[in-house]
Amino acid sequence: MELLKIAHDAEGVFLERPNRFLGRVNIISPIRQDGVLIHVHDPGRLPDLLVHGAKVRLKKALNPRRKTGWDLLAVKRHSDWVFVNSAYHRTLVEQLLSNAAISPIGKIKEIEPEFKVGRSRLDFAITLTNGQKVFVETKGCTLAEKGRALFPDAPTARGRKHVSELIGLKQGGARAAIFFLIFRKDAQCFAPNHEIDPEFAKTLKQAQEKGVELYPMLIAYEAPFLVHIGAIPLCDDAFNQLD
Repeated sequence: MELLKIAHDAEGVFLERPNRFLGRVNIISPIRQDGVLIHVHDPGRLPDLLVHGAKVRLKKALNPRRKTGWDLLAVKRHSDWVFVNSAYHRTLVEQLLSNAAISPIGKIKEIEPEFKVGRSRLDFAITLTNGQKVFVETKGCTLAEKGRALFPDAPTARGRKHVSELIGLKQGGARAAIFFLIFRKDAQCFAPNHEIDPEFAKTLKQAQEKGVELYPMLIAYEAPFLVHIGAIPLCDDAFNQLD
């Protein structure tokens, strides 16, 4: 099911990543440009995606005065395009939740973005048509190994904090949920990446045990659309390494 239309304006080849937010590419089409700086709107390491020579798709920046004139949208891995722009995550989840046919949490009456909880802001506070509140956080996953989607690909203190906030809300009597947007079509199940961030994995295990709902959702970039493929399960051994 099509969720969001995001057309690319150029294609190129990735060269290097000078820092977390900058990349350098050669644009191949529509007009050849070499050594162009682009904005990387994903704080992860993207270790198996942003490699020298990888094909990329770019979108022209709306602000002409910005230092980088292009945004990275997607990277080609084997035959698939992997979407790597986290600026669209909230909009994606809004579209998903607003569609009663695919929303796993119930029929929605109201969506309140950027909901403040303690010293944090969660992505959404949802009011269902039955009056129930559901607090939602969104995480994007672009790493997969041997059919396993893994999050995170870099340590995330912020992610651990968000999960802890959801645990507190759940213990207070509210519903709480985390949506993992899985952008790897080769993923068959989801697990926390305990090797990269064991503390996040432990916190996520605690969240599941306390009743926080976990929804790994497979999203494909079939240009120009981001398409909802369906839910994937937790891997059978997702939390075994933490026992």
